Order: sequence, then structure tokens, then C-alpha cells
Amino acid sequence: CSSDLGDMPEALEDALHEANALEWKEHSNKVIVLVGDAPPHGVVDSFNKCPCGFDFREEIKKLSKKHVKIYSVLCGNNSETEKTFRWFSEQTNGKFLKLENIDDIVDLLIGVCMKETGLLASFENKLIERGKMTESKKRLMLELKEK
Repeated sequence: CSSDLGDMPEALEDALHEANALEWKEHSNKVIVLVGDAPPHGVVDSFNKCPCGFDFREEIKKLSKKHVKIYSVLCGNNSETEKTFRWFSEQTNGKFLKLENIDDIVDLLIGVCMKETGLLASFENKLIERGKMTESKKRLMLELKEK
């Protein structure tokens, strides 16, 4: 799917639709880490649905029923994207995070996995021990620990 609006919006609803098509195990931690800088179709453009016919609201509803958490990670400062990403996370009992430094992306992904397995404190300690804990990583780890 695409539109003539440049880099915005993104076809996030297509990705959410594909995630819904996965065979998720019923009794397991199910997590999506969605990283982006633009909202899906229907937020800032005139579309009610994406050109492929998917509605991000319906896709989020389906993922929520499957108990799939969305960790929405915002790159940049677009307020409409932030509002939408926060909504994704709220609807799925996930977490909204702001990525200040792209160099933190790997540790962020590992941190999400460690949080879901109950080992975030151990991972955080290893970052500190190795001298890899930057100020931006500290903020991410604090955000991951909340709620």
C-alpha cells in the first residue's frame, strides 16, 4: 500500500494485519515491538482505512483479544504519531517508549524481551557492569520498569 503523502502515513495497519495472521501460541508471552516515526493511514490523511482496506483500530482490537502486547517505539517527535502509538500500547496492555538515540535500539529490543521474561534488572546490571549504560538507555530502562 502507498499514498501520495510522502513519508506519512505509514502502512502500519498492514503490518498489524500480518501480525494478526500469525499463529500465536495461546499460553505464551506475545509481544510486538513497533518502531516508527509516522502514524498509520486514517490518522493524518483523509483515508478512513488504508488503500488495502485494513483499519488499524480493528487490527489492534484483534491483537488485544489475542493478548498480544504492543511496545510502541517512537522515533522523532510527531505528536500525532505519539498519540497513536500510545493508544496502540494502552489498548494492548503494552508500553509506549521514545527512542532518543538509534544506537540504543538493540538494547531496547533486548530490554523488552528481558522485561517479558522477568530478567530486566539482570540485563540492566550487565549494561552498568560493562560501562554501556548511557543516559538515554537509563531513561529507556526506567520506562520499561514502569507498570
